[in-house]
Amino acid sequence: MQIDAVFLVELIYDAPKFYPLSLTTPLPLVICGGLRLAEQAYLRTRDSAENKDVELVQVVRPHLAVDWERIIPGLLLRDLLNVNLRLITVSYRDLERVLSRYDNAVILPATALPSTKDVDVCRARLKNLGTRDLLDLAEKYRGRKIETICGLLRDNVSLLEETLRMLQCDKCLVVESEVDQGVKVEKPCVLYRCTVRPFTIVRAGTVAYPHSVIGGEVKNSIIDVYSHKEHHGYLGDSYVGRFANLGAGTTTSNLKNTRGTIKYLGLDTGIRKLGSVIGDFVKTSVGTYIYSGKCVGPYSHVYHVVDIDVPPCTIYRGGRRTRMILEKLLQFIERDCARYLVDVELEKKIAVRVYWGTRILYESSLQDLAFKLK
Repeated sequence: MQIDAVFLVELIYDAPKFYPLSLTTPLPLVICGGLRLAEQAYLRTRDSAENKDVELVQVVRPHLAVDWERIIPGLLLRDLLNVNLRLITVSYRDLERVLSRYDNAVILPATALPSTKDVDVCRARLKNLGTRDLLDLAEKYRGRKIETICGLLRDNVSLLEETLRMLQCDKCLVVESEVDQGVKVEKPCVLYRCTVRPFTIVRAGTVAYPHSVIGGEVKNSIIDVYSHKEHHGYLGDSYVGRFANLGAGTTTSNLKNTRGTIKYLGLDTGIRKLGSVIGDFVKTSVGTYIYSGKCVGPYSHVYHVVDIDVPPCTIYRGGRRTRMILEKLLQFIERDCARYLVDVELEKKIAVRVYWGTRILYESSLQDLAFKLK
């Protein structure tokens, strides 16, 4: 059966497990093992597809249903495999009209890492298939998945090695990147259209995406597009979203003094080395220190010591939280997007929805979210 598309369906109960990234980034676009999850699905289904020109259809929450091809600068697999890989984004509300375009597809949850056996089980003919039918098929998937953002960071090195083996690439994959003098690189890592400053220590598990800049020491961390960590400081076992800027000396702790397991959003992860999860458009001041297991919500600005989970759209300074003014927030987004000619209106549309939709997270404790993760 020739496959026309791979559907990656965001399941509602999965989104909180990838907080705060999931507020502003669809789950299929989360980076895992050096590739976005949508690309991982294609890589693991391409032998069954018998067709290189497969469309990746991500079925997402309504506020994230924008043209992501106008935000993210390309897909790594396009460059490596020379395939015509198209990314289509659709919300649950508009799914019915999209289904009629395809005859046969593979239906997967957004966080799936399918095997060939799973692909055979998840094939479906889309004729006379409705939205509820497709969601049911995605929920019935019983194969391998990335369960949480903490689990992703814990397994990042092994997933990266697995991906590079599947691609038959060297364990240090450098694609159109500028690597300056004196840089020390450990394997495995992926440097994709990024810049590495002089004398940077790039340790195992580092993944840097287009237009990102890295410096200092980076270990087992993922840095999405347009983000800068170009000065001294340590980034370990962490995930940094797009358009973030880490000021000089910013350091993430990834190990407790007691060497015990680290909690994330109030829940024990069972992980002893876990840094921070830093959302999109976050800015840190010079000399910022972020405690292990803490997250910083999208659009927030933080200063000096960060010892709490910072909500979205927040200024955190000296132990005090201040809600950011929406007009200022949109102004900051315009400045960032202008540097890279990114469609600012799409980013602002997402930001407005997130600003009002997450107000309760600012007014209450972020640890309330932990109950949704159990």
